[in-house]
Amino acid sequence: MNTFAQGDLFGGFLDLEIESKTEVLRDFAALASDPSYDIYASIVAGFTYISAVNVWSIGLIPTYTKPVVNPPVYKSFQSISPQGKSTLRIANMTSLSIEENPTLPQLYVSFAF
Repeated sequence: MNTFAQGDLFGGFLDLEIESKTEVLRDFAALASDPSYDIYASIVAGFTYISAVNVWSIGLIPTYTKPVVNPPVYKSFQSISPQGKSTLRIANMTSLSIEENPTLPQLYVSFAF
């Protein structure tokens, strides 16, 4: 594996209501199949069920490997409403990797694109 220095980038978490699933899946498919795919963009989407409160939600982790605020490639996702918590910002990889669990030993976290 080749490594490279990664400066600041755009990333974080975006939580959406489960009622947005159709829009999320449509936008995810459009991003992944775009013939002019932006090589600096990636996104992870997860559907989460919290049994204690019987609630589903959608969590997105868009990452743009250049320090561009709100890159156009994510505009459709950021336009979905209602939205919950958003931590999208320009940051470094360390800050983004510890965002949701600052007690996790960072020696065990690996990012690859």
